[in-house]
Amino acid sequence: MSHNPSLGIAEDADSEDDEEPFLGWSAISEAARAGHLGILKLLGPDLARDDFDELYEHARYESIVVFLLTIQSPKDLTKILWWHFRWLEDRFSYTTAGYGGTGMIEAILRCGVRWEERDLERLADIRRSLSRMSDYHLKSIHHHLERPEICAPETFQELVRTPKMRARLISLGLYK
Repeated sequence: MSHNPSLGIAEDADSEDDEEPFLGWSAISEAARAGHLGILKLLGPDLARDDFDELYEHARYESIVVFLLTIQSPKDLTKILWWHFRWLEDRFSYTTAGYGGTGMIEAILRCGVRWEERDLERLADIRRSLSRMSDYHLKSIHHHLERPEICAPETFQELVRTPKMRARLISLGLYK
């Protein structure tokens, strides 16, 4: 920590100048993360105050996603889905026991916002997560991704374009 005499406060030498320090989760974020729908409704997420995409990212239960959809649709589906897909990767299987499964992902995919992503790096990250998922989870999610009203055909084709991913989908009877 360094001390800035002009401000009279100590500064973290590692923090970015334009980045606010993390001060903890808000009560609304905690309610969304813990799946406390009643508390979330009572607190009332506010469009002016709360980052709804962040609430979608941290929601662990479909009921939270469904409630958030009554207030605001997600904006950056790739970022939100990336977060949830990471939790379903086989390498994190020890943590998925307390995770709500694919229900919240399926709710996000059914939100009425078509997933269109052109950034190939972001899609490569998602494809890696999809390739690490259990067969069960991949089958549940793939059913939604192949629908053009949910996932743009260009986005879907980028997700399944590698030989490894196609071979996996063929072995599961999901790709011809």
